[in-house]
Amino acid sequence: MNLFRFLIYISLFLLSIQFIDGMWLNLFVQFSPFTGMMNFMFNYGPIFMFHVFIGFILFILSLIGFVAFTRNQPIGVFLPLLNLLSIIMAGISGMLFMMTGFSNNYYSFIMAIGFIISIMSNSLMLLTPPRPGRSRVPFSSFPPSIRQSG
Repeated sequence: MNLFRFLIYISLFLLSIQFIDGMWLNLFVQFSPFTGMMNFMFNYGPIFMFHVFIGFILFILSLIGFVAFTRNQPIGVFLPLLNLLSIIMAGISGMLFMMTGFSNNYYSFIMAIGFIISIMSNSLMLLTPPRPGRSRVPFSSFPPSIRQSG
């Protein structure tokens, strides 16, 4: 298995964890504007911070995937860019959802749309065959001067 496919599998796994964590927060946590953010963070902070942390890791993986995939695959930029933009869209809407006191469900819905688009684009990237004549492992195509210096 090459590095890029490994990153996609990790991303899909983390997206699954992100979904379960987000659904748990959405279904079982009371987002009351009357209790205040400190009370919320005291009671549910670790779960919420885990959700944010996984989102940040997904952003980093989608950025790495964007660079690696556009260099080595025939479809070019569309799917990796769509994945990166969907992760950014989900992250921004999550911040806006939090800033509205967890009360604007439109932002939560936009987070869910970003999640679905990311799942779809990652899955489609796994189905894309590698470009003929190119290395299957990203970042392994070194210039001849570097290959000969070893």
